[in-house]
Amino acid sequence: MASTKSHKKTKSRHRHRVNFLENPAAHFRKHRKAPVRVLVSTATHLVPGDGYFERTTFIANVVCQHHWGEDFKLGRDRLETRDADFAFDNRTCYFLIDHGKSPKGGDKNVPILRYRWTGTALRLVREPLPYIVRKKIKYVPFTPAPPKDPRRFTARQKRKHILMCLRRDMALSRLEFRFLRENREHARWLRRKLEPMRWSKFKSLEAESREVEETLASSTIRPIEPEEPKGSC
Repeated sequence: MASTKSHKKTKSRHRHRVNFLENPAAHFRKHRKAPVRVLVSTATHLVPGDGYFERTTFIANVVCQHHWGEDFKLGRDRLETRDADFAFDNRTCYFLIDHGKSPKGGDKNVPILRYRWTGTALRLVREPLPYIVRKKIKYVPFTPAPPKDPRRFTARQKRKHILMCLRRDMALSRLEFRFLRENREHARWLRRKLEPMRWSKFKSLEAESREVEETLASSTIRPIEPEEPKGSC
């Protein structure tokens, strides 16, 4: 009797695994809280949108709509990108969308689905993950660590962050422009790392930022005088 029950459980687990492999989207629509990692590879020019955030949001929403029938949701879903340098065309980039909470067995037991975005549709890739990709994913924990406070970045970490932003076609803040103006050695490092076209665009953006700051510094806001009460002399 015990042997029969064990055999039925084995068959059930096997059928569950087959369904998962044959139609993962249908599986996760049925098991909405099941944890999963979805890795999407594509080329930068195949992702529509204007700028880094619009493009990454597009891919995240496509994945979540495909599996759960709704858009990416912060808190439930998490997004990591790799080589998403949208300032350039024809560059291979990766998007990792993590969904749900880690099971009892830990992060290592969370399944990984692999897709390719063609520019118009998601295509499931059934081949095993390449070693280099598995190695990179290993260093992105499914259960995220607490975020680091940007104010505690070192000067070298700040310049690397700025370089990443420019290559991803992300906007820089006035504080980041000011950091480079006040630390010329880091600006020279950035110039050595950036491609000429990117550096030229950066200088144009820097000039615009400086002009805005000068305009704000030179403008004065006159206090509004209180109105005289009616009937006063």
